[in-house]
Amino acid sequence: MNIFKFRDQLIDEYRSYVTSFIKIADPRIRDFAESCFSKGALWPEPLIQLNPTFKPGKTIEELSTEGLLQPVCSEIFRRDKTAGPGSGATLRWARYYHCLTPSSPSHLDKKRSCIP
Repeated sequence: MNIFKFRDQLIDEYRSYVTSFIKIADPRIRDFAESCFSKGALWPEPLIQLNPTFKPGKTIEELSTEGLLQPVCSEIFRRDKTAGPGSGATLRWARYYHCLTPSSPSHLDKKRSCIP
């Protein structure tokens, strides 16, 4: 799949949908509106963002074992799982997210010190 071709197709369909509601009688106003549509006034250019890399933290299974997450989390949050229990690969949280998961009110001070 080419994401940019997909975006163009989506914009074309959206433009068709939006303009189907607009019936402008005055030719000057209609030309101005069409000019705005052609310039992409209602749909911005594609935006590509990169997320920062965080230091790897503990796995979901480790956090569940330690009581920081409910035990069922280690069954739910897995990569490439199938219908069978325990299938798939465990996921690893970034250290930043791990620090935002207090198991009790006593962890709140640690929570504040973990945020970069």
